[in-house]
Amino acid sequence: NNFILLINDVETTLIWYNPLRDETGIKVYKEGMPALLDLYAKYNIKSTFSPQPHCSADTDIVKMIQPYGYEISSHCLTHEAEYSLDNFSLGE
Repeated sequence: NNFILLINDVETTLIWYNPLRDETGIKVYKEGMPALLDLYAKYNIKSTFSPQPHCSADTDIVKMIQPYGYEISSHCLTHEAEYSLDNFSLGE
């Protein structure tokens, strides 16, 4: 058997140091997520999804993911710079 761990960090709004335009978020929601979910279902791929918990589009994404039975996790409640993981060095 072959195994791979897949965790999908679903962002539909800007994140620090990698700004996403609103158009990108809409594309993630309307095109990317359905295509990814269909692909995973086709190949029976198990995965975890971590959508942003504070955005209404992401609430809809959770509703989109639930029927597939994937694990849904939360990676943070904010994208404020002081809490951003990309601000930490490897030594912290």
